[in-house]
Amino acid sequence: MVKRIYICTAEPSNFVPKELKRAGEALGLETKIIDLTHVVLVEGMGDDGPESALYCVHPADKEDKTSKPEIKKLEICGETMVISRLNEYHLDVKLSILKRMESCGAQMLNTPESMALCNDKLMTHVILNNAGIKSPYSFSMTNVDDIETTVDWLEKEGKLKYPIIIKTLRGTHGIGVMKLDSRASLVSVAQTMQKENLDFIVQEFMEHEQSARMIMIGDKLLAANLRGQPKDKNEFRTNAHLGSETEPYNPSEDEVALGCRIVELFGSKFCAIDYLIKDNENGNKEFVILEVNGSPGLENIQSNWPDRDLASDVVKGACGETQAQPAAIVVSPGADVPELAVSTASSELPSEVVQEVEPVTIHRVFTDPIEARVDTGAKYSSIHADWLTFDENWTKFRRGDVTYKVNTDRIIKIKNVHGGESTKRAMIRLDITIKDKRLNGVEFTVNDRGHMKYEVLIGRNILELLGMPVLVPKNGEHPGDVPESEIYTVEEE
Repeated sequence: MVKRIYICTAEPSNFVPKELKRAGEALGLETKIIDLTHVVLVEGMGDDGPESALYCVHPADKEDKTSKPEIKKLEICGETMVISRLNEYHLDVKLSILKRMESCGAQMLNTPESMALCNDKLMTHVILNNAGIKSPYSFSMTNVDDIETTVDWLEKEGKLKYPIIIKTLRGTHGIGVMKLDSRASLVSVAQTMQKENLDFIVQEFMEHEQSARMIMIGDKLLAANLRGQPKDKNEFRTNAHLGSETEPYNPSEDEVALGCRIVELFGSKFCAIDYLIKDNENGNKEFVILEVNGSPGLENIQSNWPDRDLASDVVKGACGETQAQPAAIVVSPGADVPELAVSTASSELPSEVVQEVEPVTIHRVFTDPIEARVDTGAKYSSIHADWLTFDENWTKFRRGDVTYKVNTDRIIKIKNVHGGESTKRAMIRLDITIKDKRLNGVEFTVNDRGHMKYEVLIGRNILELLGMPVLVPKNGEHPGDVPESEIYTVEEE
């Protein structure tokens, strides 16, 4: 449950932090804007263990000559939700501060890792292309002596056509983006950037009439708008900050599905996705992703949707999307799961208890809740696939008519306790809601459970996170399945 919201930003007077603070307070939540430029991260190891903490420096009141700066410890617990807003300055320090907040138990709307990924334009394209999502043709390099050779080769191969776009790997609102019309300009600008130690990316220039922005909150669309050409006809960038005309937009189901896929890939639950809408050779619409922004602005898109309170929707989505448990009731991984050895027919049960069969929602896999088997003897949870294939990078599996492709977290070995050789299973991470609690990024193995009654098995890794007692029926009262722990054991990882 969220009781406090920290809006972490280096620009506390901007529109978004102030709007989020207003919205949080209107919902009855303690809401503070944390100026990251005044946060001190203290790390060390004392005689009693780690001595890590975050402190805020409160500057002296300029109008009160007797006032002096104060330093106060930043209070963080499992009921604290952190909404981060990062620019490109001092990014490593800010990410470390967010990581310490996370380790102190705070719930993170966007994890530090997802914020780092969204701030890296080059890695963004690597992730998108690995997932088969189209983005502009690009290249990047670091050695200034190789620029002319590389450009010559790309031109000879027909992979480089002018005009061309070059931009720094970090920057917002279209700053650091240039359109170049010749080889000489490209080489000169690239050499200048490298001389100034500015990493860059070169991309094809794609003619377009309109671009769009979708802002996602979890697996739901918050709002979207279309961007036409700027008022200045010589301006090629369609950023709203540069005067581009915008209008409200209702994306198609395909666009929203693409947005959900990107949220899943980047782990950024509050993000803006900028993309071009083009007609392909078959006359169908195709979407070319330009950027994924983990610190989306709201001022312009709010003006397109005046009847909605987008900041309030963000706060509500943040509190609803991430339901990590207070540290006081979380059982540490590896700890015993508390069991209640009573009959399923008993009416004297605690109100907060995990039954042997529980309805669960596997987000982006099951639209509606389904029944899952709970097995306290199984180390990991499992999900059924009609067909699957996997390697160290990707796991592809099919359920009905839908095929899913997700990152492989790792591969484990299991063994049939009744004999037989070891087999390998892919481990992936999915978001699940069970007992009205959402758990994000928990581990599931994927395998054929067609011979089992239940398509999902809940193992100790989820039960430990819930921290609730588990109802264990008397012998002979199993609801149709032999516990998987009586068939398989994890041999090694």
